[in-house]
Amino acid sequence: MSKKINYDNIIIVKTEQTCWEKDDTNKSDNEIIEIGISLLNLTSLRVHSKKQYLIKPVNTNISEYCLYKTGLSRESILSSNLTLDNVCQDIIKNYSSQKRPWATFGDGDRKIIEKQCKKEEVQFPFTSRHINIKTLFPIIFKLKGELSLGEAMLETDLEPTSLREAGVEECYNIALLLKEIIVGGVASSNLIFKNNRKK
Repeated sequence: MSKKINYDNIIIVKTEQTCWEKDDTNKSDNEIIEIGISLLNLTSLRVHSKKQYLIKPVNTNISEYCLYKTGLSRESILSSNLTLDNVCQDIIKNYSSQKRPWATFGDGDRKIIEKQCKKEEVQFPFTSRHINIKTLFPIIFKLKGELSLGEAMLETDLEPTSLREAGVEECYNIALLLKEIIVGGVASSNLIFKNNRKK
């Protein structure tokens, strides 16, 4: 029997991974070094629970380019005693993640979590109810194509909470954007409903 999904909150997820410049001879497969989590309450539409998990990489090095791109410090990553397994178990326990829908901006975060969990034989912490916000945004707001996170936030007059690209900061911004999508979707649905009643 499938698990009953609780739609009280949506879990917003953002990862950061080891990365290198294109011409770096030391580059290899990406490895998750951070998972950011936020919750969007679907009753109050309040964004809450801003959480950062730092994970020390096992098989890859942390490049200077990676530190620049993510805004994370080498010391904070390497001093973490968390493994992917620790983090996934904590997410399951504290966010009821196997009973709630979850969302990412784009499909890359979902794929890297699935891939690394499978590789390390770690229990995947989320449900199959995944929302790709990057795809959802142009559908709701009737745009011709997908936008970057920054472009989407400008489109909805949102001010990013931070210029840092670290997952925990981007995750919170993505949650704010999803709130605007839900509000926009409700407004659009109400307009359609009113127009249909007039016919």
